[in-house]
Amino acid sequence: MPLAERGEHDQMVEELRGLQGGVIDTSTLIYGEHLHLLPLLAQQLRLVLIPQVVAEFGSHPHEMDIVPSTAQGTTDEILLHTAIELHLPLLSEDGRLLRRAQALHHPHYNTLMLLLALLAQGQISPADYDRLHSDLLRVARYAPAVVALGQALHQALISSMDGQKA
Repeated sequence: MPLAERGEHDQMVEELRGLQGGVIDTSTLIYGEHLHLLPLLAQQLRLVLIPQVVAEFGSHPHEMDIVPSTAQGTTDEILLHTAIELHLPLLSEDGRLLRRAQALHHPHYNTLMLLLALLAQGQISPADYDRLHSDLLRVARYAPAVVALGQALHQALISSMDGQKA
């Protein structure tokens, strides 16, 4: 792996270690529920919902804050506006929405990155990560580049964990 890429991956791993929360989309709630991760995610991270997401999801997962937004527009537009307004990352599986956040230079993560954050923060074991990762990839429709980035970050994270043990 080129040095520049390795440096970028190390920086991303540090961002995942420091992740403290975000404004969560319906799609990420669905994946979190499928993986039985919502209680752990809500315990470890400050997860913020907008009313439109609660309506789409059909319930208000416990320990998650609901924040009404003054923004107008589609649920995606309101979600991104709220994330920016609250200075919190956007948590979504919607590639188009994530690309909009990226174009605005706003932090954004999907469930794959949330699994890596939980591993980086010591909230799940490497074995749990492997199991959850496999379960996630059975239901998620990530582009090959997203899966490859996840693998590279996982490798960088495991290498850094091994370095901490030495």
